[in-house]
Amino acid sequence: MTAHDLVHDLGRAYREGWLDQRMRVYLAPKVLIIDEMGYLPIDDLGATISFSWSAPGMSKAASS
Repeated sequence: MTAHDLVHDLGRAYREGWLDQRMRVYLAPKVLIIDEMGYLPIDDLGATISFSWSAPGMSKAASS
């Protein structure tokens, strides 16, 4: 999955109110490779969601 597709999918999940459930899908694998990071511009919502990947405790919260 490209970074653009990932951000688009998570942005849609956020707008529809099920971001937490969708994040669990992406955080479930032990390794996640995101291709083309920085290739296309990301809007403010996409940047916020992307930052949440590295926020402390995010992967613990998603696996609870």
